[in-house]
Order: sequence, then C-alpha cells, then structure tokens
Amino acid sequence: MDIIFGREENKSQLIAKVDNFTYLFDEKGSVPKTVSRQHCKMSVLKDGKFQLENLKLENETFVNGVSIQKKEITKSDKIELGSSHYLLSWDYVDGVLAKNVNVSHLKKIWDEYQEKKLQQQIAERKFNTLKSATGLITMLAIVLNLIHKSDTLYIVLYVIAILISLAFTIKAYVESSKLPQEMQALTDKFQQEYQCPKCHHFLGSQSYDLLRQNKNCPYCKVNFDFN
Repeated sequence: MDIIFGREENKSQLIAKVDNFTYLFDEKGSVPKTVSRQHCKMSVLKDGKFQLENLKLENETFVNGVSIQKKEITKSDKIELGSSHYLLSWDYVDGVLAKNVNVSHLKKIWDEYQEKKLQQQIAERKFNTLKSATGLITMLAIVLNLIHKSDTLYIVLYVIAILISLAFTIKAYVESSKLPQEMQALTDKFQQEYQCPKCHHFLGSQSYDLLRQNKNCPYCKVNFDFN
C-alpha cells in the first residue's frame, strides 16, 4: 500500500491519498504552504516497517531532523514536512491503515443537533403564534365596540394591540439576525463533528440509525464499530 501525503489546496489540511480514497487530517489552515500538495509517499513494508520517499526535489522531508529523499523508517522515527517542519503524526498513518473505527460518539452529536434544531423551530413557531395575538386583540376591540358602543374601551384595546405589535416588531427585528446566526453556528459545529473518524468526510446525509444499518463509511468504506 502506498500513501501520498500533502497539503489540501483549499482548506490547508493534511491530505492522504490511497488509491481512489482521500483522507483529511488536522484542523483547517494547520498545514503550511511549505508542504506541497503531493509532498511525500509512504509505502507499507513488512514487519512494521515503512519506506518514506520525498516526491519532488523542491520538497523537503525530514526524518529525525535529517533531510531525506528515500529512507526506510519505523514508527519510532519522527517525520516532518517542509521547511516549516510540519509534524506528520503517526496517528494519521494509523488512521489511514485502520480497518475498523469506533463511531459510538456520533450518536450524541446527532441527537444533540436534532434536539437543538427542534428547539429553535419550536421557539420560532411560538413567537409567530404570539405575534398573531395582536390581530386577535384588534378584532376583539372592534367587536366590543360594536356591542357596547364604548369608544374608550375600543381605544384602550386598540392602543394595547399597537403596543404589542410594536414590541413584537422590535423583537422580530432583533431575532431576524440572531436566529440565522445561531442556526449557522449550530450547523457549522455539526459539520465539523459529525464526520467519519478515518477519512473525516461529513456524514450529514445519513442519520446515526442509517449509519448503523449501512455499517461502513460511504466514502472510505471503513467498517464502523458502534460499541
């Protein structure tokens, strides 16, 4: 098996390519530009050994602080990429080589996202329901005026309706930017957390129950462990 490591162009994350599969590691913007898009190749040998090869002359690949072009290594060696000495963690190598990954933590992430999204939807509907009360008060004022012919009562109720309507208008103006921002923050957090632990692709198209049914990642095909 050969693994090509480099820098993902748009997100500046560590990218690993094996055959037709792509894996992303580390945080966005964490990989410096001194790491090229196809920086080095790691070949899996026997007996827990690997061969590391620098892919381009302009690249710099270090093993234990020494620049190399091709070298046989083990997991006790320290690998760094580029003049900025970006550390290539062996955890990322293990992530690519893993045949099974545990995804039990994704249930909590999925449930929390669905619960918070539902709470926001309920809060929005409650607000819209209360907002409609201004129309009911106005109608009540008209009816009472017709029945009792009381201009005072009509004016009082009409003023109340106006004040309530004004209050809801102000609240709606404030919430018009607040709610979308909260929803966007919730969605961004969900997209960052609800990912395959191996290839780090977003799994939002599949609920946790559907993941349990399919039992593997739709992208890298790694088997999921739910225990």
